[in-house]
Amino acid sequence: MPSRELQYRVNIDTGAARAAARNVRSAIERELRLISVGQIDTRGLQTATDQARALRNELDGAADEQERLNRNNRGGRSGGGDGGGIAGGLLAGVG
Repeated sequence: MPSRELQYRVNIDTGAARAAARNVRSAIERELRLISVGQIDTRGLQTATDQARALRNELDGAADEQERLNRNNRGGRSGGGDGGGIAGGLLAGVG
């Protein structure tokens, strides 16, 4: 009957592992220096920020317009509660 025993021999080249670690560390430090001195290309980030700012301004404008419409519609209804909006103004005019 064949033996099921396996033997493994592992050789670790610590010198190569250390050299690879130094290379990785050097690459990371180089990238961090680029960031710290402002050499990173931020045009994409700036474009995204500008687009987000424009969207926020559009949403603020839409919210302001909705608030204005709500104020105008409140004048057409009678009674208490919060039945504002276009439907509330129309129904108040019917009653």
